[in-house]
Amino acid sequence: MHTHFPRPIFSGYIILMCWLVSALGAGSQEFQRLSTSGGESYLSIRAIAQDRMGIIWFATFSGLYRYTGGEYIEKVPLSDTMDSDLTCLLVDEQGAVWIGSNREIYRYDPHKEKIAAVTSCTRTLKVRALCTDGAGGIYAGTKEQGLFHYNPLTASLDKVYSLDGQDLSFMYIRSLLLDGRGNLWIGTLYDGVYYCKIHAGGKTGNT
Repeated sequence: MHTHFPRPIFSGYIILMCWLVSALGAGSQEFQRLSTSGGESYLSIRAIAQDRMGIIWFATFSGLYRYTGGEYIEKVPLSDTMDSDLTCLLVDEQGAVWIGSNREIYRYDPHKEKIAAVTSCTRTLKVRALCTDGAGGIYAGTKEQGLFHYNPLTASLDKVYSLDGQDLSFMYIRSLLLDGRGNLWIGTLYDGVYYCKIHAGGKTGNT
């Protein structure tokens, strides 16, 4: 005895089976674990960024790494005077990679292929977030030290003490964003969100 499906039901059955196979296939993606070229184990990643050349950068507790393709990620040499406890990354409009650490800020120049501290400031900065200011400089958010601004034209790192009367001196800043309208957004630990309209001639803000 043969079983015959009515044509509409049979067609619906085939469509359903195809959808299930597709859904199961999409959920079975295989992830590949990349090893380091130096064989380091227990590598802890704090931040990931991609530059204009397609290189993937990794900020870790034990230094800077990058992936250019292949089977391994490679460690980028830092000088003995640089802090290897890295916390955050930023790729700016020019393609430079900015690197925050628990002591200072570094900049990787893709043209010279060199990394250098952006300022000789003697204060220790526990950097937690970086974002562009839209004009070649950057903002840096820190752990309980507030907000800083780096101006590449003067090579100066200045503390932003307040925005629209809001004291930022000891704020713990975890994230920063400059949106398409020129607003600087500041995400903090325990103290909510702030934003400030950035102007060429000064700043006005809202909380």
